[in-house]
Amino acid sequence: MTNFSDTMASIADFYGINDLFKRPTNQPSSILTSPPNSRGATLEGLRLNYRYTQNVSEEHLKTIQELVSDEDSRHSSIETKISNVVTQAGLVFSITAVIAPFFNDTINGQSLGVKILVLFFFVLAFLAYVVSILFATQIFGVNKFIYIKTSPASVIDSGATYEDVISKRVRDLIFQHGENKVVNNKKASILIYANRWFVSGFVLSGLLTGIITVSLVFVDKPNEREKELVQLLKSLDIRLHNAESILTQQQFMALAAQDSVTGRNIKRIFQSNKATFDSIRHEFVKLKTQIRK
Repeated sequence: MTNFSDTMASIADFYGINDLFKRPTNQPSSILTSPPNSRGATLEGLRLNYRYTQNVSEEHLKTIQELVSDEDSRHSSIETKISNVVTQAGLVFSITAVIAPFFNDTINGQSLGVKILVLFFFVLAFLAYVVSILFATQIFGVNKFIYIKTSPASVIDSGATYEDVISKRVRDLIFQHGENKVVNNKKASILIYANRWFVSGFVLSGLLTGIITVSLVFVDKPNEREKELVQLLKSLDIRLHNAESILTQQQFMALAAQDSVTGRNIKRIFQSNKATFDSIRHEFVKLKTQIRK
């Protein structure tokens, strides 16, 4: 039982089920919340105690600016990939809506077990795509993911000397890089989970298509002769129905006729039509017997 619980917990963690309905919040940077003696705490200490060193601080500033730029590029890349997941999932739904009627015609001749299996995989694939979209759309909450940018006031208030300006700029960029990296990591986690659900839906869709394709091999398709017999049977059925209507109408006319001559004429026509009706009915019964054989 413990192994089963651990397995289910691992699956839930792999697909991010526990985080699906959790509201993202802009938590403080890991740099500011790191335990003592950790790398984050050491970096925060360096940031707070940073002092200008000639010819070195300029290189520090250049390198940290590159790191901040890398995080900005990473931010754009993550959002582009997540948008692609939403677009692809929407495309899958559109294609499914188009081909669903054809699938319906295809599985009509299948056994109940195959229909249940097809429905099972279809529901699983549909849910996987829906959950993928739910994960991906979390990034569109602009108030949930706040990025740090340097403000003009911070630049102006950097200090009165060149050394103070460079030192303040380095400290600000270290803080900006750490905060933005945390936000990007959250979005990257959302991307990973959304992509896992999308891939799972894609695999389930492939299995669904495979099941339908394989099942078609075991379904006997009616040959052309059977199709012709069915069409002929329908035609005879229509003719038989029309003949019955005509005979019924003529019977009422014969009963209602007061003139004996008119009545005899109607009865003669009735007998002629009845012979035609009997012929059609005989042909109809004969054809039904052939089809059953």
